[in-house]
Amino acid sequence: MDIENIGKRIRLSRRTKDITLKDLSNLTGISINYLSAIEQGKANPTLKKIDIILFHLQMSWEELLSPDTLSIPNNDVVKLSNPQVR
Repeated sequence: MDIENIGKRIRLSRRTKDITLKDLSNLTGISINYLSAIEQGKANPTLKKIDIILFHLQMSWEELLSPDTLSIPNNDVVKLSNPQVR
């Protein structure tokens, strides 16, 4: 999976959970600009930074890297429409 798709999944998870970039920045200590660049696939974050983001989004590595699903807060599963994420 490339960084662009990782960023898309992070953005989808954040938005689904109604967390703003500012909120995520405050939680993670990562700047809003850098978080935005990650979500746009324009930054190449370290595994540690991704792990921090995932922790605060209550998202697992498995969810991040899963080919076509993403959990949302009420334990439903969203089927991603783009099977090319694989």
